[in-house]
Amino acid sequence: MFCKNKKQQNAFNSKRLDASNINQYLSELYPQAKTKRAIKSKTIDMNYYIQDDYGLANDCTLTSLMTVLSYYLKYDRDEHEIYDLVERIAKKYGYKNNGTNPLAIKRIYDEAAGQLDLFTILPTHSGYMKNIGYKFEKIMNLIDNKVPVIISVNNDGRNYYRNHSMTIIGYTIYRITLADGQTINRRFLKVYDNWRSTFGYIDYEVLSSISSINY
Repeated sequence: MFCKNKKQQNAFNSKRLDASNINQYLSELYPQAKTKRAIKSKTIDMNYYIQDDYGLANDCTLTSLMTVLSYYLKYDRDEHEIYDLVERIAKKYGYKNNGTNPLAIKRIYDEAAGQLDLFTILPTHSGYMKNIGYKFEKIMNLIDNKVPVIISVNNDGRNYYRNHSMTIIGYTIYRITLADGQTINRRFLKVYDNWRSTFGYIDYEVLSSISSINY
């Protein structure tokens, strides 16, 4: 099980990080910071969907799949039609209202893409375990090329997102300059978490290694 270093504990643990509080989060992590600024940031322009509007309970993976498939279909198909297709396929791979096995996501993704005639533009890949099967640089490269990524996490490292799948739509790298002149880069993923209409942040530095991506 992933354990947070004590220095990562602050008032924002177990709370959602977003544009309204990210600077406060960084200030609590680095109270000795002289400056904090974003040195690189990208976001894919794509629609969000709220999982409570579709299907059964614990359908975050299905909603994330619908989000990505709708993006590649350029929103020419009704999202409910896409969701229903994903749900039918997911049930073949064991989906129930207690969630989806992360190991089945690629198979669901492949089958849905095939039925939607997306294979010519949508080769699918998976990466399991942070810093083993995937790294931040890989996600950054995908986002730079406008490729959204589905991430499934055991724990986001702050106990806010647990056993949850989301769509990565971007990233931001902050540079913190300390009073002694030392600089530290802090990397964040921007995610549609299927709960709200605005993106949230995952702090990549504390993200559990028990996680996977599909794209």
